[in-house]
Parts: sequence; C-alpha cells; structure tokens
Amino acid sequence: MVVEGADLKGAEVYGRDYKLAGFFDCDFTQANLAMAFMSGLEAVGCTFHDAELELASLDHSRLRDCTFEDAQIVAAHFDHTRVAGGHFRKASLARTTWDGAVVREVDFRETYFGRTELKGGRFIGCDFRGAEFKETEFEGESFEQCDLTDATYEECDPSGATSKECIGQPG
Repeated sequence: MVVEGADLKGAEVYGRDYKLAGFFDCDFTQANLAMAFMSGLEAVGCTFHDAELELASLDHSRLRDCTFEDAQIVAAHFDHTRVAGGHFRKASLARTTWDGAVVREVDFRETYFGRTELKGGRFIGCDFRGAEFKETEFEGESFEQCDLTDATYEECDPSGATSKECIGQPG
C-alpha cells in the first residue's frame, strides 16, 4: 500500500497492519496509531503531531523528514529503523526501544526518554538539548556530532554510551 498526500488528522487506525506500507506527505496529526503494526514502513515528509503511537511497531522502517512533535510514542519499537531529518520535539519516548537504529540529524529537543533502551543505536548529528533521560539503558550506542547541552540523566548511567565530537557529553 502506498499513500500520498492524505489528510488523516484525527484518524482512528488503532491496531491496523501497515507492514511494508509507504506514506508520503501524509498528515497524521492527533491520529490514534496505537498498537499499529508498521514494520518495514517507509514514511517521508509525514506529520504525526500530537499523535498516539503507544505500542506501535516501527521495526526495520525508514522515516525521513517526519515530525512527531508532542506525540505519545510509549513502548513503541524502532529497532533497526533508519531515521533521517525531522523531529521528535517534546515527544514522550518512554519505554521505546532503538536497538540497532541509525538516526541522523533528528531534533530530540526537550524529548522524554524514560526507561528507553538505546542499545546499539547510532545517533549522528542529532539535537538532544534539554532532553530528559530517566532510567534509560545506555549499552553500546554511539552519539556522534550531537548536541547534548542541558540534557538531564536521572537514575541512569550513560557511561555505556560512546560519544564523538559532541557538544556536551552523556552524563
């Protein structure tokens, strides 16, 4: 399934199967995508402002220039996903997993990472200013050329992460 330019604001697509779907320039503002199965999804230029993506599966997906501002993305999976551009500003990424994800030039300013697993993820050129890491698992991930200014770390040990050419350091 390929969808282009669709206005899906406020759509109730709870638990739907979008495996290997393609969404291009679609607006999911305030949509309910909780428990949606989107493994292998390709999304380009889509807006998920204030959307609900609790327990969504986005494993092995490709997200480019998408916005997730103020979205509730609790317990979702981004394992082995490629994310380029776009932002997750002020989103809740509590209990999400990012195992093996590669994330480039994404804005995570003031984003909440509570009990998040970043294991083996690569974050390159990302902006984490003011991000909050609480009980986050740092194990083998890398931050390269990221801005971690004013990021906070509560009840977690970021020493398991590596950083290269970053402004601010984990922890």
